Amino acid sequence: MILSCIYTAETTSMGRGVFTSENIDEGTVIEESPVIIMSKEERKLLDQTLLHDYIFEWGEKKDQCCMALGYVAVYNHSYRSNCEYEMDFTKGIILVRTVHFIKAGDELFVNYNGTGAQTVYPTAYATLVISGLRTSNIVTLAASGAVTSTTRARPIKSSSGSLSIVMPSSRK
Repeated sequence: MILSCIYTAETTSMGRGVFTSENIDEGTVIEESPVIIMSKEERKLLDQTLLHDYIFEWGEKKDQCCMALGYVAVYNHSYRSNCEYEMDFTKGIILVRTVHFIKAGDELFVNYNGTGAQTVYPTAYATLVISGLRTSNIVTLAASGAVTSTTRARPIKSSSGSLSIVMPSSRK
């Protein structure tokens, strides 16, 4: 399933991309794409071809890969994505959902690095900047550390010791 307002077109700088001809509300599933699942051995062969740039790691153990049908492989990357993808290993599909309101004519982006909780190791960053248009980003500090906010983000420490950075949502 792909919403009828979704289409592909050339971008000004990133090759082909995915766009919308209508406004789309936050949380809307815009695509449900079946996938073709391949083994680790088949992945080695794919890695030697152009298809390497269009496959996804697959499975709970990430010991497989898949090729998504539909437009999934055509969405361009942005750290400030307006969509996210969700893999359903049981149904063999990838869902693409909006993370905030999107205006007609806008390009749709996903963050190729995925979404959800992330563990940040302090040796990796002198300064950690969390940005995006999501309603929340969850960050776990793997060792001692401090969070300094220069935006309207609100650090919230839970009773379990985890730290959530709640970002203001971009609205219509």
